[in-house]
Amino acid sequence: MMQRRDEAIDILKGMLVFGMVLSHVSGLASSYSAFPIKLIWLLTGLVTFSGFMFSFGYACQLAYFSKGLRASYQRMLVTALKPLIAFYISGIYWRAFVDKGLSLNTLINILILRDIPPYSEFLISFSLMLLIALIFFKPIQKITDNQKLFEFIFVLLLLTTLIPCDLVQSSKLALIIGSKQFAAYPILPYLSIYLLGIYFAKHTFCHTQRLAFLSAVGLLGFIVFYFSGRQLPSRFPPSAIWILASIFFVYLYYLAAKRIVHWRSLAEVLSNWGRNVLFYLLVSNILIFTFRGSYSPLYLDPLASLGVTVLMLLTIHFLTTIATPRHSITPTQKQT
Repeated sequence: MMQRRDEAIDILKGMLVFGMVLSHVSGLASSYSAFPIKLIWLLTGLVTFSGFMFSFGYACQLAYFSKGLRASYQRMLVTALKPLIAFYISGIYWRAFVDKGLSLNTLINILILRDIPPYSEFLISFSLMLLIALIFFKPIQKITDNQKLFEFIFVLLLLTTLIPCDLVQSSKLALIIGSKQFAAYPILPYLSIYLLGIYFAKHTFCHTQRLAFLSAVGLLGFIVFYFSGRQLPSRFPPSAIWILASIFFVYLYYLAAKRIVHWRSLAEVLSNWGRNVLFYLLVSNILIFTFRGSYSPLYLDPLASLGVTVLMLLTIHFLTTIATPRHSITPTQKQT
């Protein structure tokens, strides 16, 4: 049966775009010691990448898995290639404008994924997740069709967070299991959230309560962990508690997105951001890196960081209206 586009997922992705751009602006142009900045980093760190994995899994179910491998593999390949190219562009901009040390050797290292520049690592993980989804297309369909099998694989993927990665130096291995040496969003642990998005898209109405329960358990684990040792669960590499806690905030975002659907002006703006995630994240990175390189050190207080983020996103939004005709997306339109 043909499944329809859920506008709430576009709005959810739009909310995540806002959070990621705000965290990048705050991280590169603000003081980490300021409490609002710490709070922004904690909340966006918890929800953003997991939120993208959930929403991408949800969207991939509607766009690809519901239509079969033969009808989808070419589009999946093209879709996987786009974040890879975006990673190359973003990474090169970082080395050229922030580090001011771009050389032929650096360029080659970025191209072969030996060098993963900061604030660009999420892009390569987007690409790898789509490639994994394509390679294991049939098994993923079977896993997300069977509740017990899904639950088993979900727990198994969470257990990969226990793999020792203290000495992981290889950037390629870090993209699979994580590393304590540098920031990376490893595919194996976060595949659990991607599969959750697919599963939720297939069984939205009958499993909403299960998702709510799982998110509550994750938040409770996060709180207990923090107050037992006065420290946050590991984010790089992600711990199982970090990933489970993120589900709570992703679920809150999804519920908020379902409400925002009825506020048409805001819904249209966020839907635009959500339908053009890669464009917004890449262009915002280019702008942030350029300003950081030109005005270093650059300091913005929390309110100024928020203002710059809004101005930047509205500017990029205007660029999308120039490039493509403005139109309203309704919940009944097909996922593409």
